[in-house]
Amino acid sequence: MKKNYKKAILMVSIILIGFGNSMNAQWTMVSSGLVNLLYGSVTTIVSDGTKMYAGTNVAYGNGGGGVLVSTDNGVNWTQSNTGLTNLNIRAILISGSNIFAGTYGGGIFLSTDNGANWTAMNTGLSNTSSKKIYSLAIIGTTLFAGTDDGLYVSADNGATWTITSIANQIYSFLVDGSTIYAAEYLLVHKSTDNGATWAQSQSFALNSSSTITPFNRW
Repeated sequence: MKKNYKKAILMVSIILIGFGNSMNAQWTMVSSGLVNLLYGSVTTIVSDGTKMYAGTNVAYGNGGGGVLVSTDNGVNWTQSNTGLTNLNIRAILISGSNIFAGTYGGGIFLSTDNGANWTAMNTGLSNTSSKKIYSLAIIGTTLFAGTDDGLYVSADNGATWTITSIANQIYSFLVDGSTIYAAEYLLVHKSTDNGATWAQSQSFALNSSSTITPFNRW
């Protein structure tokens, strides 16, 4: 019995080691062009099918970071920050030909030319906390912004923003068809009417089209 037990442990160990090596072999560093990220990090990566966009946050204002774009599946990256007055990027959302970038302290910016130029879209984000963006999401034509000041929505492509009934910090979103979930600390809110009304959600089930946006607190 003991011999069989030891053999079973040995076999499981070999399988796990082999699986681990296989997984490790699938990863390759692709960071050419990610310059001056000392004390900073990549906070988000999205793709429109042709280009990849990476949002970065950089400490101590060393001139790096912002939005970086890759046209070769992440092999090379180029900064694309014209118009950005804040390079601390926490969220990027692509909606058709529009790209929205949420910054920590500078609000939300819009690019309509694949990230070449950016324009601030902060009408309604009237205080410092509301310009600290953690996450962005969209359902149909309604945009959602999770901020340090609460949950804001826009029905005009980001031209104006209005705060909802949720005035706590919103860190991330999950879009599940026509339903959106908004996460704050230890609590999840749910809306089925484009953010007009919200209810606390104790549990939820996902379908294959669910989209989760990350929590970029730091």
